[in-house]
Amino acid sequence: MRDRIIVSDARTANAFASARQRRLLLELVARESSLQEIALRVHLSLSLAHYHVGRLRRSEEHTSELQSHHD
Repeated sequence: MRDRIIVSDARTANAFASARQRRLLLELVARESSLQEIALRVHLSLSLAHYHVGRLRRSEEHTSELQSHHD
């Protein structure tokens, strides 16, 4: 059985919409690695992996802000 992730807002869901970002995100949570190691495993250039990690970080920061305003 596969684990499920429930996403409740559109901006976070956007991180999972792209297969490339989904693979990158799953690698980020799987184990501690350098960005270069992750880029190699998901077959991305280092600059493209950096770009996508930046998008994921901005999405995470936005989600954290929304949660703190909601509480």
